[in-house]
Amino acid sequence: MTIRRTADKIQLATLTRILDDYCEQAGIEGLHPAREHLASAFDKSLRKQLRLPV
Repeated sequence: MTIRRTADKIQLATLTRILDDYCEQAGIEGLHPAREHLASAFDKSLRKQLRLPV
């Protein structure tokens, strides 16, 4: 993360890969609502850790 608390392309790609890997292991495919829920929860958790508005 940068000083402005934004992710660059490499960091976003890493976070996406982590989400993809988790969903694959959990059997969550494509645009399943559970994937969207996980992505939202992950984003909310990161924002909380970085003290950004949720």
